[in-house]
Amino acid sequence: MEAIDSQSFFRDATNAFDDVAICVRRNKAAKMLALSVSTLDRLVKAGELTCLKLPGCVLFRVDTLRAWASDKESRDDAGGKASASQTNTNSKPTTQGD
Repeated sequence: MEAIDSQSFFRDATNAFDDVAICVRRNKAAKMLALSVSTLDRLVKAGELTCLKLPGCVLFRVDTLRAWASDKESRDDAGGKASASQTNTNSKPTTQGD
């Protein structure tokens, strides 16, 4: 029988669990989306992402994170720029003669 060291056992167990995780904490969610935790918090505050708020814990559903990323990808062009519907609406329109 092959011996298994504790490091590979726990690493394998952790990786296997991550594949079936339903929810993750803020740090992991931010890492999964390649965002900072503060950016993740801003997205939640703006209503772009939803989370589960429990006493002393904020969780994000992995399915929600994947859906948000897919939605953002489909709305952005290949260059990563926002589509015309996402451009800044605060700029003043230009008129002829200005």
